[in-house]
Amino acid sequence: MSRPLRVSVTFLVGAALFVLVPLAAWGFASVRAFAAESARLAYLGAALGLNAFAAWRIPEIGRARPRAATTVRRQHAVVVLLQVLSIAIVAAGPYTDARALAPLGGPALLRWLGLVMYVKGFLLMHLAEAALGRQFSVEVAIQPEHALVTGGVYRHLRHPRYLGIIVFGAGIALVFDSLVALGCAAAVVPLLLWRIADEEALMRREFGPAWEAYRRRTWRLVPFVF
Repeated sequence: MSRPLRVSVTFLVGAALFVLVPLAAWGFASVRAFAAESARLAYLGAALGLNAFAAWRIPEIGRARPRAATTVRRQHAVVVLLQVLSIAIVAAGPYTDARALAPLGGPALLRWLGLVMYVKGFLLMHLAEAALGRQFSVEVAIQPEHALVTGGVYRHLRHPRYLGIIVFGAGIALVFDSLVALGCAAAVVPLLLWRIADEEALMRREFGPAWEAYRRRTWRLVPFVF
């Protein structure tokens, strides 16, 4: 697949998930009401811009990945659950917001805080993926000729992408003032912690002393906390 085609397909898939799904969940018949809240409207612009950025600037997106040499099979189910919860957050937020179901009830500023979290979480996820390059996989896996990545966003955090996922999901829930979506975002956390445990055990077996040295000088998920 040529790069322009990869970029186009990646952008269209991202736009469908983060723009069309929220609008469909809200209801296409009342899109004007969706746009009446400035934070929701800004979310649509941010979603389009960020997906364009990721599709164009991250070179490995859309490319075929090498077949993993080692995987943790029990984590296959976690991948599916994470994908289901991600779609649930994107759909439940606007659906409940449109119908005033279980709102968080915070100030309007909370929606804008959510937008900032959404942007930062998205960027952190994709910068982490870019740092891993062809080693990135949705599975807990060791790729052929796998190297330990310790620079960029991995310099101080061992799992910056997972932090990005948490912040990203919570941000969407806040943008749409949705307790249901926030609950789905919270359900992601224990799944990621389980994934982290298996991933770090795999890294320890693969890289031994190099991994231990890296582990001792970094935080697992949240700087200065965890």
